[in-house]
Parts: sequence; C-alpha cells; structure tokens
Amino acid sequence: MAILLLETAVSLGLEYARPTNPGHTYVSRADGNIRSVIDLVFVATAESIQAAVHRELELQGQSDHIPLSAEILLWHKVPKIKGRTLKPFSNEEKEFIVDIMTGMEELSGYAPSSLGEVKFLTSAIADVFSSAWSKHSSEYIISANSKVYWNDECTRALAEYRLDSSVINYKAFRSAVKAAKRKFFDDCITEISESNKHPWDLMEWVKERKNPPCKMIQFNGEPCHNIQWLTKPFKGFALLHKLVYSM
Repeated sequence: MAILLLETAVSLGLEYARPTNPGHTYVSRADGNIRSVIDLVFVATAESIQAAVHRELELQGQSDHIPLSAEILLWHKVPKIKGRTLKPFSNEEKEFIVDIMTGMEELSGYAPSSLGEVKFLTSAIADVFSSAWSKHSSEYIISANSKVYWNDECTRALAEYRLDSSVINYKAFRSAVKAAKRKFFDDCITEISESNKHPWDLMEWVKERKNPPCKMIQFNGEPCHNIQWLTKPFKGFALLHKLVYSM
C-alpha cells in the first residue's frame, strides 16, 4: 500500500515531505500505546525540501492527530482577463453609433480606383470603428472574484466605503449590491418570460424525450410496417375463421 501511494504521488508530480521533527502523527487518547504515522504531506517535487513540514505538538489539543504545517511558495497567480465592453441600449452605445455613421459618411464620397486606394479605404474604415470603440467603451477586468451582477454603482459604493470604512458607507455598499443583484435577476426573468417567450424551456419535464423502445409487429417473419402489411394477418384469420365454421 505504501509503494502504491508513493507511485500515485509521483504520477501526480508530488513527493512525500518528511517533517523536520520526525515522529508519530497519531497517538490514541484511549490507549497511548497505539501510535502510528498516518498523516502525510505531499508537495511538488521541487518543493519537497523547502516545504519544511513540522509537527505542531503544541496545537494537538484533545485530538488524536498531531497537526502538520508546511510552507508552500505561491508561484502561480490567477491571471486577470481584461477587455472592453459597451453596455447595450446605453448613451455610450448611441454615441458610438453616431460616431460610426459620421465617420462612414465622410468616407462615402471616396471611390478607390487602385489597390493602394482600396487598402487606404479599408484602413480608414477600421480607424473609424477603432477610435469610436476606444472612445465610448469601458474597460472591464475578469478575476476570480468577478460577479455577473456587478455594475458601476457597486464600484462607486465600494470605493466610498474603502475611503473611511464607516458603517454608513458599508450599509450603502450592501444596498447597492442588493439592488444590482435584484436588477440582474429581474432582467434575466424578463428575458425568459417576455423576450423569447419560452419559460418552460427551463423545465426538464417538458423537453424533448426519446420514445421508449418497442418491438415491431411481425407476420411470418416479415415486419408489418404499413397498413397493407398490418391488415394481411387479420384477413388470413378471417378466412380461417370462415372455413372452420363452414365445415
């Protein structure tokens, strides 16, 4: 079992880190003679020595197990994803569209007649969209703590609370978060109930299901897959019934 455990650790890129103060990690309170080493620490192979695993004897308390501590270097950080966005139906979106229309109108009279002029025109169109987007869009950052309902009011309330950490600003921040959550979920409900008109699509019991398997009707080893084939057996039975009773 010990060999299997070590082989599994190696396959995961881990290695057993020995405590700097070796000894038992389990001592039974009921019977002090029952001692063993059943609590282990595995770390990355490159950090097996730096981990400095230590048996914290003074923290054992009433437990049978002796706590183990280790020093782990946090080499990797969760990257933050940055981007730009434009809120639908906002004033910024309207201004963005206006700038696009204005820029395209200025280029509407230009008629390229060569390859170089076509490249110039395509570059000018790209510049119109790029400058309008940079002007009216706002930057967003996605991190491990990002919330889908977060809005500008939440950001403003959080900034005010961080200035003085007062109870009033904290309550205002909590109210802003609560209002943002309600608005977000109300919009989701509106989208389902009014926009796509398919609220029942969320229910498993109304979605498409497979028909249960069934046996095909056969007669003389042949499948009865249409009305003509299906009535054939009954005609034979009717003829047999007539012959029996006419005898």
